[in-house]
Amino acid sequence: MKQNLNLEDWLRKKITFTQFWYLDKSQTVEFEFKKIHGPRSSYAFVRFDCNPSTHLSFNSNNVFDSKLSPDWIKLFEASICEAIVDSLICNSLTPYFGCELNLIQIKYDEVGSSEDSFYKATKEAMKELIITSDWKHYV
Repeated sequence: MKQNLNLEDWLRKKITFTQFWYLDKSQTVEFEFKKIHGPRSSYAFVRFDCNPSTHLSFNSNNVFDSKLSPDWIKLFEASICEAIVDSLICNSLTPYFGCELNLIQIKYDEVGSSEDSFYKATKEAMKELIITSDWKHYV
């Protein structure tokens, strides 16, 4: 059977879910992404304070170095948000929706950090959050 992929239906289902997981108690998660490709490298470090909430939220209050341009900060934050959504909402039929994520620390390399490295670091931190935290099922 052939079906058309309808992204609008998928998105509607994901944002109007009637069941989800919510974080039961606060936890801190972090991940340091390092990869060396010959003479080149990729690097990013993220640390989040994660707290129970009735909805998914993300805050990054002044964790980025003032040396970074606003354009780079915007790109890094967008990658972090994308990884959060991909990890917590798009990973299963019952999303991990009930948590407040506060980005409390980052580390970066002026040459080796990129949007991709922050995406990968965040994705791994969210994987750790899912696996190591206590979650309650909301119906």
